[in-house]
Amino acid sequence: FFFFLMIRRPPRSTPLYSSAASDVYKRQIMKIKDNSPAVGSSVESMLDFLLYPPPDAKSSCPSFSEYVTSNENKEIELSFYNIATRKVHKCRITPRKWEGEGLLGFEINEEDYLVAHNRVIRILDFFLNSPLYKAGFQPNTDSVSYTHLT
Repeated sequence: FFFFLMIRRPPRSTPLYSSAASDVYKRQIMKIKDNSPAVGSSVESMLDFLLYPPPDAKSSCPSFSEYVTSNENKEIELSFYNIATRKVHKCRITPRKWEGEGLLGFEINEEDYLVAHNRVIRILDFFLNSPLYKAGFQPNTDSVSYTHLT
């Protein structure tokens, strides 16, 4: 059995917004819970980092927890930095009570995005009928990532 996989790590990049004085880039979305408010949103587990306070904030902001709680049942817009695409994207979500914990429904891990960049491997190509092909991976689009949970 022969298996061939071409991989390329994304180059180190500098984010659009400096995180030197804050931990804006240290909230990695680890998992989106079933039946939660986050289901169906554009948030990608393992690849997205929550940006809070938002990069375009013009004044001081409450803590993230206070912000979400004060906007329960109101639609809010959150910004995320995706380590695979190296782009910032926005997502609209309505914090609400549901059968799980929290108001949003995703698990967050404190992780430095620079470390996470080194844990993403982009799939460039693979053979037809290979395990990646059978799993539905797309060349030049999909990535494989891993993390160390603490």
